[in-house]
Amino acid sequence: MKRIIYLVPVLFLVGCHWIFNSDMSPSIRIVSPNNGSVIASLQPEFCWESDYPYQKYELQIAKEPETISSSFIFTTESTSFIPDINFFSNETYCWRVRGITTNGDWTSWTDIQAFEVLPYSEASLGIRLIPVMNTGEENSFNMDTYYDPPHQLITLTDGYAIGETEITQYQYQTMMDEMISFVEYGSGDDIPVYFISWWEAAEFCNRLSIADGLTPSFIVAESRFDFTKNGYRLPTMAEWEYATNSDDQNFVFAGSNILDDVGWYADNSNSICHPVKQKKPNKNGIYDLSGNLWEWCADWYSEDYYVQYNPVGPDTGDFKICKGGAWDTGSSSCFCKAYSLMPPGYTVAGLEHNIGFRIVRPLPQNSIIYQDF
Repeated sequence: MKRIIYLVPVLFLVGCHWIFNSDMSPSIRIVSPNNGSVIASLQPEFCWESDYPYQKYELQIAKEPETISSSFIFTTESTSFIPDINFFSNETYCWRVRGITTNGDWTSWTDIQAFEVLPYSEASLGIRLIPVMNTGEENSFNMDTYYDPPHQLITLTDGYAIGETEITQYQYQTMMDEMISFVEYGSGDDIPVYFISWWEAAEFCNRLSIADGLTPSFIVAESRFDFTKNGYRLPTMAEWEYATNSDDQNFVFAGSNILDDVGWYADNSNSICHPVKQKKPNKNGIYDLSGNLWEWCADWYSEDYYVQYNPVGPDTGDFKICKGGAWDTGSSSCFCKAYSLMPPGYTVAGLEHNIGFRIVRPLPQNSIIYQDF
């Protein structure tokens, strides 16, 4: 009987050594995402199982298996984790996890799991966003607007990505489950949506955020965006303008000094709105910033408003800012510096046929991690 009593601790210690020896296989099983997974969310959740209640776990996420050992280490006490980092559509990522005991011993890393991020906005709607700048950068420029000649120095430090194109009729009607008649001024899946109020554009952003696993940022009751959320929204006037010439080319129009190369306006449109991506993009690969449709911005307008760093406009107002000009305007309205003012509900009754929108997605404060992938 004594032999059995003495044997149990020995066997227990041997078992503990097998579990906690960092050279041995981990007692952790990956649940998701696993090899070959396609994740329909821009904020994926990482999950695993373990037979042993480890004190905490460490995760590493990277773009390539070869770089994962030097990537950032996340720590959690749970067997699931949603990292606040910058995932993009049509990208492949890999990850691994290990457990740590109360004594500071750890398992070896799990096998590396590779997965693809393909959210609803990309897989089903074909919406593609172009990164313009990373959070932590500091980009300054003069917003010497067409209607307000005095220079205003603006500095952007919050990273964001902006829509490659304006939102199309197919994308809007599919997301909102709503049919709109566009016969008179151009109808087709690839033609930008118009007859859209500012509120309707903002609601589209919220629905798309939910579909992609992001946190909606439009506050309906206050007719404004919460810029601390990671969901889609409309660009600010400063973000829109910086996206036109962030490559320091300083063209009069977005991507060129010749409007016919990059945009549809009164002299070449034949009095209709045209499909996206028919003209040349700017150097960032963004289409139709000049011409085709005016584009709603997030800002309320005030002639007295000025904030140098990351301006978002005043809290309230009567008019929202539109940028870019349209198929039925003159060339001067398509200047990068030009803008128009419209009440946010101006198109609710179909009163305006030349206003559309494109979306932006803010990049997280620790988006520098994405550069390490």
